[in-house]
Amino acid sequence: MVNYSHSVSHLDNGLVVYQRSFPGSPLAGVTCKIHLNSQYQNGLPHLIEHLLVHQIPRPDWIKISGSTTAHFIALQILGEKAAIADFLPNYWKQFQHFQVTSEQLEREKAVVQQELRHYQASLTEKFATQARGKMFDAQQPYHDEVLGNIQDLATIKTADITDFCEKQLTPKQVTFLIAGDCSQNPLDLLKVWSQWPTQATVPPTSSSDSPALQTEPVILGDPQTAQIAHLSLITPLTTQPLPPAMILALSLTFSLLQTGPSALLQQLHQTVPQLYMAQPLPLYRGSQLYLQILSACAPNDAPKTIKGLQQALAQLKTLQDPQLTAAFRALTFQQDCLFDGVASSLAAFARMDPSQEKIVSLTQVHRKAILKSWQELTTTLASDQQPYNILLKYQ
Repeated sequence: MVNYSHSVSHLDNGLVVYQRSFPGSPLAGVTCKIHLNSQYQNGLPHLIEHLLVHQIPRPDWIKISGSTTAHFIALQILGEKAAIADFLPNYWKQFQHFQVTSEQLEREKAVVQQELRHYQASLTEKFATQARGKMFDAQQPYHDEVLGNIQDLATIKTADITDFCEKQLTPKQVTFLIAGDCSQNPLDLLKVWSQWPTQATVPPTSSSDSPALQTEPVILGDPQTAQIAHLSLITPLTTQPLPPAMILALSLTFSLLQTGPSALLQQLHQTVPQLYMAQPLPLYRGSQLYLQILSACAPNDAPKTIKGLQQALAQLKTLQDPQLTAAFRALTFQQDCLFDGVASSLAAFARMDPSQEKIVSLTQVHRKAILKSWQELTTTLASDQQPYNILLKYQ
């Protein structure tokens, strides 16, 4: 994914604002992304997201939604153009001096706890988290606790909220996408932020190199009594920071694995008819980017599925120019769909990894550079020495 913005503004206080124009649209909106300097493992950013969405008053004709990853909090604010212009100045003022009472905090904690219980009830999510927990040995510093857990949430106090906001809600820690009819000065929507004084940036927590991947397969459950087999394959792709050509090569790779004749599901259905899913996901740990594939099949097909997934990844290297040309066209189409309209643009920017934000067009990087990075990537996946972390769970 790349950032399909039409323009970008860099303010003196460090604030970065992207703009995507939709002339004549009655809607306007803003996505605000708060970039995190630390790997919080107690669910504090997720709780902050809930508080910023639900504990600042707004009218019914303004829609605010939020999401949280290990790297950022994203808030999407959408409404009619005039309503957004009226609402945002006061919202940002409360945002800038955000405070929460003990009653508000406890009320939002209860909501998040219910969300956690619902999340933990999802078998796929639970299995994916379990698999990521077995990537390294027991001493590994990386966890999948973006949402936190019920025990940790109970320890968060109002002082923790205040401390987080003072450190993270600063112009240098935030990026914006403004989408809508930008015929007038769109930066007026962020006037409070543009007048926000420059503050010292909190240095990010250094991300150490990821430890060695555990390559001894883990098998749980009894295949003789199971009704389904859940599979997770995790393999390293490349290290960060990612240059633009590699970012687009990764986008091309994930597109190929999900659509067209090289899609994992389509390839494996030829030999594993009862394959229920094959979902590729990017996974960040320290300075390393991994590929995780989640799959589910009939218990007796599990060994065949593991082998088939590894072969499908290795065969990416054999794709020829006609297939790659079609893949580039499909990738462009997917990008057009993601940023087609105000609401879609806000949502796409909210899901975008920080390293992708600075790339505002697929044509910004020469195709030859992308293909060179893609060849490096697929050569790695085709290597006989490529390590795999495998979890197979029979249920």
